[in-house]
Amino acid sequence: MTSQLDTGSPLLEIRRETAALLDAIPLRVYIKQRDHRYVFVNRAYCEAVGMELSQMVGRRDEDFFPPDIAAAYHDADEAVMASGTPVRDIEMEALREGGSVGYQSEHNVPWRDAEGNVIGLVGAAIDITARKEAERALGEREAELRAMFDRQNELLETIRALWTPVLPIHAGILVLPIVGAVDSPRSAQLASALLEGARQHDAQFAILDVTGVPSLDATAAGHLVDVVRAAGLLGVQCILVGLSARVAQALVELDVRLDELCTQSNLRAGVELALAKQGRKLSAPRR
Repeated sequence: MTSQLDTGSPLLEIRRETAALLDAIPLRVYIKQRDHRYVFVNRAYCEAVGMELSQMVGRRDEDFFPPDIAAAYHDADEAVMASGTPVRDIEMEALREGGSVGYQSEHNVPWRDAEGNVIGLVGAAIDITARKEAERALGEREAELRAMFDRQNELLETIRALWTPVLPIHAGILVLPIVGAVDSPRSAQLASALLEGARQHDAQFAILDVTGVPSLDATAAGHLVDVVRAAGLLGVQCILVGLSARVAQALVELDVRLDELCTQSNLRAGVELALAKQGRKLSAPRR
């Protein structure tokens, strides 16, 4: 497949050495007249579209490319020739050998005569199909990861809600079971859940059951006091129940301000205290 000039065309004269040079480079080089007819394409262009030079010279894109690709080429070329302004790095669909459609990046500049009139264009294109396919695959992977991340966040929100349930057990009384370590993020979560529950249920008392808290250090104890203080700002009195001997001893040794904590031995005692403060009593279970 050897590129050669249309020797009958008066528009372009290129020496054989120049044609050989253009045939040697991997870029797809093409030259078109002002009426969009090809006057030259190099070997790389011929191989890319699977046609001989003789099949292309003197013809337009619409003679051998699919209508949508041919129309896109025509419009892009016309914009360059009509304005006389070069256009670089324009991405276009491109027909590949075998009939498949890929992508190429084009650099098109006006072709002028000796008087400076635009008589066509000279262009060069490079195949970017592999890059576009990689970008598409990357985009799809990013979308999958984004969806996975969103699902993970939804799951974490569900876990947080289950991990910090706020349970209304009587009118104006909430129970907040606390299980696991109490660190800074957890205390913020506890405070948020407690305040939202107090607002939603118009609570006056919140019983914080720390039976599931294995131990408290000074920092964790301080966080727990912060939760109590935050609830107090809404007029909610907290009652701390379920302190283990180990946790109680730790609170004493850590010199936590126990005067800020109202404590009871267990959940039942905490409920009875809250009801008593409301002027009610815990109902006996029915037999």
